[in-house]
Amino acid sequence: MQVKNVVIFLFLFGFVAIWTLALRFIALISGWTRLAKRYSTKDRLNPYQGKKLRRKSGRLGGSSYKRVLILGANMQGVYISVNVLFRLFHPPLFIPWSEIEAEERDGVFMSFVTLKFTEVPNVALTIPAKVMAQLNELKAMNFL
Repeated sequence: MQVKNVVIFLFLFGFVAIWTLALRFIALISGWTRLAKRYSTKDRLNPYQGKKLRRKSGRLGGSSYKRVLILGANMQGVYISVNVLFRLFHPPLFIPWSEIEAEERDGVFMSFVTLKFTEVPNVALTIPAKVMAQLNELKAMNFL
């Protein structure tokens, strides 16, 4: 019985350790860590309190975030977060529109919008154009 408990403990410890290392690695290669240094809402009042679009997909830097992004928008900027299971090393972000450049491009099956962040060069978020349209709707809705 005691050996079984040790095996269970080692498995759980190993799983948590690998999950933690994987999330840290993803945050580093995607550029989330660099964005968080400038735009994290963790240590300040979150300026976004509106409706959030959940389970959205996008590509940040070298990482794909499939159906784990949480996005929102108002007149001040864009809110970007991830599902709670992936939140370690991924604090919620709020990026002012004045520091975002959007570039639309057509893909084979759909259009995409790449958001570039002027204060954090070489990090960009690419999302489907239809998701960007939803963000623009939220921005307009939060204006009223």
